[in-house]
Amino acid sequence: MGDKCAGKTTTALFLAARGHDLLSDEVGAVHCGENTLAPFRRALSIRPGPLPEMVRARLRAGGFNRETLADGTSRIRARIGGSFKAIRRPRRR
Repeated sequence: MGDKCAGKTTTALFLAARGHDLLSDEVGAVHCGENTLAPFRRALSIRPGPLPEMVRARLRAGGFNRETLADGTSRIRARIGGSFKAIRRPRRR
Protein backbone atom coordinates (compact mmCIF):
# COMPACT_ATOMS: atom_id res chain seq x y z
CA MET A 1 0.00 0.00 0.00
CA GLY A 2 1.19 3.49 -0.66
CA ASP A 3 0.40 6.91 -1.98
CA LYS A 4 0.86 7.93 -5.60
CA CYS A 5 4.58 7.81 -6.52
CA ALA A 6 5.42 5.91 -3.30
CA GLY A 7 7.26 3.15 -5.19
CA LYS A 8 4.70 0.35 -5.52
CA THR A 9 5.48 -0.32 -9.18
CA THR A 10 9.22 0.12 -8.65
CA THR A 11 9.15 -2.45 -5.84
CA ALA A 12 7.08 -4.89 -7.92
CA LEU A 13 9.48 -4.57 -10.89
CA PHE A 14 12.60 -5.06 -8.76
CA LEU A 15 11.06 -8.15 -7.14
CA ALA A 16 10.11 -9.52 -10.57
CA ALA A 17 13.66 -8.90 -11.81
CA ARG A 18 14.92 -11.00 -8.87
CA GLY A 19 12.77 -13.96 -9.91
CA HIS A 20 9.43 -13.37 -8.20
CA ASP A 21 6.23 -13.63 -10.23
CA LEU A 22 4.77 -10.27 -11.28
CA LEU A 23 1.05 -10.50 -10.55
CA SER A 24 0.27 -6.82 -10.15
CA ASP A 25 1.83 -3.60 -8.98
CA GLU A 26 -1.14 -2.36 -7.01
CA VAL A 27 -4.14 -4.66 -6.70
CA GLY A 28 -4.42 -8.33 -5.87
CA ALA A 29 -7.16 -10.86 -5.27
CA VAL A 30 -7.10 -13.53 -2.58
CA HIS A 31 -8.97 -16.83 -2.78
CA CYS A 32 -9.68 -17.16 0.94
CA GLY A 33 -10.84 -20.76 0.82
CA GLU A 34 -7.71 -21.85 -1.03
CA ASN A 35 -5.20 -19.39 0.52
CA THR A 36 -3.95 -18.43 -2.93
CA LEU A 37 -3.29 -15.15 -4.72
CA ALA A 38 -4.80 -14.47 -8.11
CA PRO A 39 -3.40 -11.95 -10.57
CA PHE A 40 -5.36 -8.78 -11.14
CA ARG A 41 -3.69 -7.70 -14.32
CA ARG A 42 -3.85 -4.08 -15.39
CA ALA A 43 -1.40 -1.72 -16.99
CA LEU A 44 1.68 -0.79 -15.00
CA SER A 45 2.20 2.92 -14.53
CA ILE A 46 5.99 3.31 -14.76
CA ARG A 47 7.29 6.73 -13.76
CA PRO A 48 10.82 8.12 -14.06
CA GLY A 49 13.14 6.74 -11.41
CA PRO A 50 15.15 3.64 -10.54
CA LEU A 51 14.37 0.48 -12.49
CA PRO A 52 16.06 -2.89 -12.98
CA GLU A 53 18.28 -2.84 -16.08
CA MET A 54 16.26 -5.63 -17.75
CA VAL A 55 13.13 -3.45 -17.45
CA ARG A 56 14.98 -0.39 -18.82
CA ALA A 57 16.10 -2.48 -21.80
CA ARG A 58 12.51 -3.54 -22.56
CA LEU A 59 11.31 0.05 -22.31
CA ARG A 60 14.08 1.21 -24.66
CA ALA A 61 12.95 -1.43 -27.16
CA GLY A 62 9.77 0.60 -27.54
CA GLY A 63 6.14 -0.13 -28.11
CA PHE A 64 4.92 1.52 -24.92
CA ASN A 65 2.72 4.58 -24.54
CA ARG A 66 4.13 7.57 -22.67
CA GLU A 67 1.61 9.94 -21.12
CA THR A 68 1.99 13.39 -19.62
CA LEU A 69 -0.41 13.89 -16.74
CA ALA A 70 -2.22 17.08 -15.74
CA ASP A 71 0.32 17.73 -12.96
CA GLY A 72 3.17 17.68 -15.51
CA THR A 73 4.58 14.31 -14.51
CA SER A 74 4.99 11.56 -17.09
CA ARG A 75 4.53 7.82 -17.06
CA ILE A 76 4.78 4.86 -19.37
CA ARG A 77 1.81 2.51 -19.49
CA ALA A 78 2.82 -1.12 -19.93
CA ARG A 79 0.56 -4.16 -19.75
CA ILE A 80 1.63 -7.06 -17.57
CA GLY A 81 1.92 -9.68 -20.24
CA GLY A 82 3.50 -9.35 -23.63
CA SER A 83 6.82 -7.61 -22.99
CA PHE A 84 6.48 -7.84 -19.22
CA LYS A 85 5.22 -11.41 -19.07
CA ALA A 86 8.66 -12.86 -18.40
CA ILE A 87 10.79 -10.11 -16.97
CA ARG A 88 12.08 -12.38 -14.28
CA ARG A 89 15.35 -14.25 -14.60
CA PRO A 90 15.16 -18.01 -15.18
CA ARG A 91 15.05 -19.85 -11.86
CA ARG A 92 18.01 -22.00 -10.91
CA ARG A 93 17.40 -25.67 -10.33
